[in-house]
Amino acid sequence: MAEPIKPAAIRAAEKTGLDKMDRLDDIARMAADQVAERVDQRESPSWLNELTGNALPSVEDKDGWHYCWLSTTNSNDPIFRRLRMGYQLVKAEEHPDLEVYRSQGSSYQDCIVVNEMILAKIPEEQYQIMMKELHYVEPQRQEERTKAEVLAQMAKRDSRGRPLTELEGFDVDQPLGKLTFE
Repeated sequence: MAEPIKPAAIRAAEKTGLDKMDRLDDIARMAADQVAERVDQRESPSWLNELTGNALPSVEDKDGWHYCWLSTTNSNDPIFRRLRMGYQLVKAEEHPDLEVYRSQGSSYQDCIVVNEMILAKIPEEQYQIMMKELHYVEPQRQEERTKAEVLAQMAKRDSRGRPLTELEGFDVDQPLGKLTFE
């Protein structure tokens, strides 16, 4: 009867005279290395990023600036509005690593452009002030306005003087019974 084919790790361990536990450790390490190698080979190729919307290069905030990509085609958030807010368009010379995205012969000459997106920057301190206002202060104001509107509705009365927020024949202090439909 032919001897079964052994994995390379077991054959190597037998040749070196390692005991069974050492061989098992080696086998586990080699298997883990092989799995890691397969995972590395399956990583997304660069062309996949282009198809899945991850086509914009990542730009880290640095030197007191916050960087972001702005759309040149969004009519609800046009570039001129962002420029009035304090954003500045980033020139290719500021980021030599992004030189390949330098715009040639467009209204955004020498800026970093990918498709319809253009790289912009704003001072980090100004960005933090805007984010606090938009994502903390303004939502609190909206919450207060909503509370005031609810309280105003609760205070309104119908022609008989009953609160408009009460349902006829419904006592909020009593548990709901079985609903019947006529």
